[in-house]
Parts: sequence; structure tokens; C-alpha cells
Amino acid sequence: MLTFSYSDICSMPTKSMGDAVSFIYFVEECLRRILIYLLKRKDEAFPAFKPFHAFVTIQTNRNPKFLCTDNGVAFTSIEYRGF
Repeated sequence: MLTFSYSDICSMPTKSMGDAVSFIYFVEECLRRILIYLLKRKDEAFPAFKPFHAFVTIQTNRNPKFLCTDNGVAFTSIEYRGF
């Protein structure tokens, strides 16, 4: 079973109560789950990816195979290459 995931970062028109200015969402097709994390800065995308990766790995007993994004700057960091 291959796991396909989609992700994007969206800006919010106003700050949240916790000072978040954007959010990242992950959609996992196989599990039919959507996970959303609030971000104070867009460079917090990779730390938000780690719990998503762990969630998918635990639920499917496999590592996620594909993460489809818009190839934005937040998703092209060196940190993602290790996964």
C-alpha cells in the first residue's frame, strides 16, 4: 500500500490567539485524514511535518511514500531530504 499525502501552507488574515499567522495542512489519502498545525513562522513547517510523519507511520506501519506540495520554499529545505 502506497501512501499519498498532500500539503500546503496558508496565511491567515489575522493572527490567532496564540500569535499564529499561518497554518499547514496535511491530507493523507489512504487514511482519509486531515491534520492542521498552526504556525507562527513559515519555517516551522518541518517541525510540523514530524508528528504527521509519525502519525502516518504508526497508522499504516509504513513510511509515507509521496508528499505532494506546491514546491514552495518551506518544503524545499534540506531537512526534508532526509525523509
